[in-house]
Amino acid sequence: MSAETELWNQVKKQLTNLIGELSVDSFFNLCEIYAITQESIVFYCSDEYKAEYIGSKYIDQLRGAVRAVVPPGKEVTVLSPQDKITYDQNKKGESKEQDKYTFERFVVGKSNQYAHAAALAVANNRTSEFNPLFIYGNSGLGKTHLLRAIRNKALQARPKTRIIYIKGDEFTNDLVASIQAGSQTVLRDKYRRADMLLMDDVQFIAGKQQTQEEFFHTFDALYEHGAQIVFTADRPPNEIMTLEDRLRSRFSSGLLADISKPDYETRLAIVKNIAADLAFPLPQNVAEYLAEHLTANIRQLEGAVRSVYALYGLVGAESLSIEEVEKRIRALVHDKEHQITAELIITQTAQFFSLEETELRGPLRHRSLSKGRHIAMYLIRKYTNLTMNEIGALFSGRDHSTVLNAVRNVENSIKKSPDYNKAIKDISANIENCAQ
Repeated sequence: MSAETELWNQVKKQLTNLIGELSVDSFFNLCEIYAITQESIVFYCSDEYKAEYIGSKYIDQLRGAVRAVVPPGKEVTVLSPQDKITYDQNKKGESKEQDKYTFERFVVGKSNQYAHAAALAVANNRTSEFNPLFIYGNSGLGKTHLLRAIRNKALQARPKTRIIYIKGDEFTNDLVASIQAGSQTVLRDKYRRADMLLMDDVQFIAGKQQTQEEFFHTFDALYEHGAQIVFTADRPPNEIMTLEDRLRSRFSSGLLADISKPDYETRLAIVKNIAADLAFPLPQNVAEYLAEHLTANIRQLEGAVRSVYALYGLVGAESLSIEEVEKRIRALVHDKEHQITAELIITQTAQFFSLEETELRGPLRHRSLSKGRHIAMYLIRKYTNLTMNEIGALFSGRDHSTVLNAVRNVENSIKKSPDYNKAIKDISANIENCAQ
């Protein structure tokens, strides 16, 4: 019996517990496991109607059955005969996509060199030095790239390493599925026997009591037997407001490495690398223009280069002027007059509460001022990349802890008071309208 057949038999047992033997025999009798990758398990159903029916009616149950018997984090796909043709054609393209997540293809600059060095050390099995490793920064700056590079390099050097790569919200989904299938023990064994746990967007487990309880024990079990643990998040542990203190303490116990916005030189190198991948002879002046004006994140740069590449295919190299490029990517360019800034947020918050901006920024602590000031701090944290200390400096030099408490107070008030929540939404709408 092949490994795929044995695995399929195990999945069918779990599936029978969820939907019954009759449904399994009726709709899954023409199914088989077609492919298993690091990312997914692909099923093939030779009957077009049954494949479509499974995809619309039973896909969640199939995912739950899979989660009960294989390491979490794998996507589940069901192919019909027509889908199989497309899948086979795209196999090579998928392999090429996976190859891009390497350390060699990660552009290192001042904004990410510390996180890159730490991730590389982990991939090289220096587990005792950086465990857990917690990489944080805004979306689109390369955190997921580093996490996948760790996995790819570790597997290349040590193919038998048991690695679990998963997103924070998928951990919750896996837990729920295991409870439904009555297979919590199986799920725990698989997580806790891993040699390396890589969790992307760990902030998504915050606020979920049972998920945090389960993960607390999973973390301790992994740590005790020397497994390497790596997290990514959009903020450091002490700023994940609804995270339990005991988890916050464990996440902070190893190495914290931040990734910030890339500087101009790094952005220019990224632009040129993306163009090289496309075999696109990007003119130097256009590359410099993109690097200078697109400052948000790497995804924005990639989208801009691909957009310009499409323009190049239409008009040719001779017509690829800065003016044409600017028109093409106008929606991506950060116009300094229109972007959301701390000053804009303070202005709109003061106006909403009929306060003077100087009052909002000032040292007075009247209750009538504190609400508006706290909301302004919260919104600056939400819309900008300013640090807590930088935000505090805008309000008469208040410190990190003051801003952190303000943000926490606002988040708690949003949950408790519909009127408070409505005020936040109204101010946010005003800010976004002014930024258009």
